Amino acid sequence: MTQKSTDRVTEGKNYRQNMMDKLSVESGQVENCRPEEGKKMYVDKLEARIESLKSMLDDMTEKSRHIEGDLRTKFDRDKEDVNSRIQNLKAGLSEIREAGGTAWKEMSTGTSNGMKELIDAIKSAASKF
Repeated sequence: MTQKSTDRVTEGKNYRQNMMDKLSVESGQVENCRPEEGKKMYVDKLEARIESLKSMLDDMTEKSRHIEGDLRTKFDRDKEDVNSRIQNLKAGLSEIREAGGTAWKEMSTGTSNGMKELIDAIKSAASKF
């Protein structure tokens, strides 16, 4: 293995670990988004988490330019999955925002689970580096 390819492997491992660390922090932030704090605060916090995760995906997309072959296909598939999950979460948050009474609290369980699944999907994409 040449020095250049060794450096690229090391860089990929470091990048992947950095992304996993960031995702662990994001996961903790999602855990702090509780419906007991009120609907507006709950939705605002989750929207901020979605934007942060979307930014991480954008960064991974930029860094993925060197990925080729089967890994490229898998990364692209993971990216599509993440984007789909983001759209579903945004739609769910819109429904929560419009829900009346306590119905939004019941809906929040699915949204919180969706956030956890989104983080897992981004972890899967990050593992391709």
